[in-house]
Amino acid sequence: MEDVHYIYCHTPEKYDDKRDFYNDLIIFALYLLTVLSSLYGNIAVCYVSFVLRPHSTTYLLIGNMAVSDLLSAVVIPLQWFFCSTDMLNINERPCGTFKSLQVVSYFISTFTMALIAIDRYLILRNPLARRVKPFPSIIIIWLSSLILNIPTLFVMRVSEFFTPTRMFYCRIVFKMNPTTSALVRKYRVSFLVITQYFIPLLIATTFYSLCIKIILSRQRIGECTTEQERRFFNSKLRTIKMLFLSLIAFIIGWLPVHLMHLVDFYIYPLMPKQCNSSFTYNFFYWLAISSIIYNPLIYCWFDQKFRSIAMLSLCRKMGERKPKPNITKSFKMIPIRGRDKSSSLITSTTE
Repeated sequence: MEDVHYIYCHTPEKYDDKRDFYNDLIIFALYLLTVLSSLYGNIAVCYVSFVLRPHSTTYLLIGNMAVSDLLSAVVIPLQWFFCSTDMLNINERPCGTFKSLQVVSYFISTFTMALIAIDRYLILRNPLARRVKPFPSIIIIWLSSLILNIPTLFVMRVSEFFTPTRMFYCRIVFKMNPTTSALVRKYRVSFLVITQYFIPLLIATTFYSLCIKIILSRQRIGECTTEQERRFFNSKLRTIKMLFLSLIAFIIGWLPVHLMHLVDFYIYPLMPKQCNSSFTYNFFYWLAISSIIYNPLIYCWFDQKFRSIAMLSLCRKMGERKPKPNITKSFKMIPIRGRDKSSSLITSTTE
């Protein structure tokens, strides 16, 4: 039983059979596909957010998420170089720095997701209220993400790439004595799971639930509700569905790796030799990282503007399955601050 546990949780230093090699090859291919898809999709999101709709608060927040996802996508191939065996033997600091930047991007993305949920709730509660500019909040998100990331600079697990015998391995950098190192990693993992996952998830879920409650309560008013108000809140509901789907993707992507960490440190040790480089761990970690490509795909599914800008064949196929909703007419009946907007779904629901 002990031998089976070792095989499952810790990859040997060299390939025992071709299956291990193919497993590493699959993980590398998934990482490469994720990087390329994220670069293409999130650049399109940034273009729509910052160039075509720079005055929309929700667009700017979505663009901030895209920037954080782009940062993560750029850092991944840099880790392939700086976290390779040859570079780690020279200096561990560059590898640890890029690993920390990757964690910073996760914080930025999840904090922005929570802020978007709060913004949606505020505009639904009082549609005529003046929108607060998002730039101070974005600056606070970046600064807090950098500060909360400081614990990752001590006793860090990194993936070691392209060793003499393996494509993927792992290494603990910035080591202290064994007892201190284990405690630092345990408390840091707990801190990251709470601040990067559970708190943003709780905030986003709470405010999206309040948004849905407001929309449903407004729809039950009946004849006292004008047709214009109904169109307004129906369009808001479509945006809530899109953003809520992003939240579900975040939950599914990050839950397995966080559970694996908690089980390892608090219930049953899965890493008998300090770090885990098994196929199971690498796949769960890739699943979490793959969250950087979910949002562009979701926006392409829901929003005509993103489909036309991204020019992805997948998005075009999605758009052909259902007729494009004619929301231009309904939008023109809902002037907001006296300006007409385009027929983009998010545009019609975020100003």
